[in-house]
Amino acid sequence: MILYNKYSSLGLTETLWKKGRWFSENDVLHVVLIVWVFYLAVVVEPLVWDLTL
Repeated sequence: MILYNKYSSLGLTETLWKKGRWFSENDVLHVVLIVWVFYLAVVVEPLVWDLTL
C-alpha cells in the first residue's frame, strides 16, 4: 500500500497516459502482487515443512 499511495500522490498516471502509456495505480498493485508471489515461491516455500501426523 505504501507504493500505491506514493505513486498516487506523485500523479504519474496522468503524465504517463498523456504519453500513451496506460499504467495506473491499479497496475502498481498488480506488479507488487507479482513480486510478492515470486518472493513466496522462492524464499518462503523452501522453508515450509509438511508434517504428517
